[in-house]
Amino acid sequence: MLKTYIRRSPLLFVLSILLLGGGFWVSILWLPVLWVWLFNCLPGLALLLTWFLAARYRSKRWWVIGIGAVLTLLITVPIGLLNLLGYSFEASTRPVTDVSQYAEVRSSYGNAPVSHFPETIPPEATNVKFYYRPGAFQGSSSIQVRMQLPPEMWSRLKAEYEAVAQYRYTGEDRNSRSFSSEEEAAAISHVSWFLTSDEYSSFPDSYEILIFGFQDNADLDLVICYGVALNADPPEIVYWTNG
Repeated sequence: MLKTYIRRSPLLFVLSILLLGGGFWVSILWLPVLWVWLFNCLPGLALLLTWFLAARYRSKRWWVIGIGAVLTLLITVPIGLLNLLGYSFEASTRPVTDVSQYAEVRSSYGNAPVSHFPETIPPEATNVKFYYRPGAFQGSSSIQVRMQLPPEMWSRLKAEYEAVAQYRYTGEDRNSRSFSSEEEAAAISHVSWFLTSDEYSSFPDSYEILIFGFQDNADLDLVICYGVALNADPPEIVYWTNG
């Protein structure tokens, strides 16, 4: 029976299978979620139903094909546009981890709140890691660069940064210390996660976290917190901005 139906409308059958496969491919490409698969497969399913009805009711074949083609087109166009918008949004907020793009991202950020970041990666730096997550629709974003430095250079920067920090604490006393003000507590609660580590976590206990600035803009529903994190062994510094 299936072979008979295929012989009656082979082109329509092939087109419906291609459209169905395209729906699966687009779903896997950027968002492999079950409901997205079903959503993107609707055009292919509509055309597959058209092929089946056209093969079954041969006397009304062209009516069925005409109606089915229009229906498939009406389904395909909005689904295609939604996929394009969704993929563009996902691509625009995808994290950047390529160290070679650091200078470009740093310069595009303007000045504050990344003025404390080096404009380029110092030639003395080793084991450099980079993470940048753009904000959606001008929303919150995160940028972080982590590097190991020669001990003398690290010590000099540590003294320089400790002198200008608004708040200072270690990962070890993050949950145990008493705060001098509500703003200090709020600032510490908005410190960036350790995004350049191998796993998503807060800064380890051995790190000293220095907060240079904290801005809570209630009108824009945006909180910006920025500073550095320092680790003595190995001599490492992490520049971070969250917000």
